[in-house]
Amino acid sequence: MQELSKAKLDPVQLGKVAGEPIEAEQLWKEAPALIFVIRRPGCILCRENAKEISTRYKDKEFNGIKLYGVIKEVAPVSGAETDEELGVGEFQTKYFENHPVYRDNDKKFYKYLGEKSLLSQPWHSWNPFTLYSDFVSMTNRLKSKGVEGNLKGEGLLKGGIIVVSPSKGVVYRHEEVSGSEMPYDDIFAAARSAMNI
Repeated sequence: MQELSKAKLDPVQLGKVAGEPIEAEQLWKEAPALIFVIRRPGCILCRENAKEISTRYKDKEFNGIKLYGVIKEVAPVSGAETDEELGVGEFQTKYFENHPVYRDNDKKFYKYLGEKSLLSQPWHSWNPFTLYSDFVSMTNRLKSKGVEGNLKGEGLLKGGIIVVSPSKGVVYRHEEVSGSEMPYDDIFAAARSAMNI
């Protein structure tokens, strides 16, 4: 937890670093924090999760907890010279309801979540018909929610969710399972726990 607390985070606004770095512990020093560690801001699944989390967060029940996003990179990166191509600004404004986003250049939050690669994730089936059916189902689900994305930027290092309390430290962590929706009920139960509700 100490290494995570001292991680340097760069504030990001509209896809660009916008200010001096802070130590991560500033995010939860005065109030509990729900931190969404994002695999890739252009990823349609990350955008779906951001939309769901920020929509549920609007509930007045969570007024005492802060919501933050953590990303790995801002443009220019390989394959995306501008933020319009990478999509960090679009992620923040369209899917994450303008909640604060920070760049974790040293990837300390990703290391805390196990530094796992998407390539190491086991798939529930290698049957091509099952994979195709799952893909069609996921595509239809995302389309019905109006979620669009891109394939720009580093997308192999997985993210997840961390809930931190100023007094208890980390009270919840969830490592991303790509292709699956996050356990939203568990996440927000942990948020209520961090708020002592």
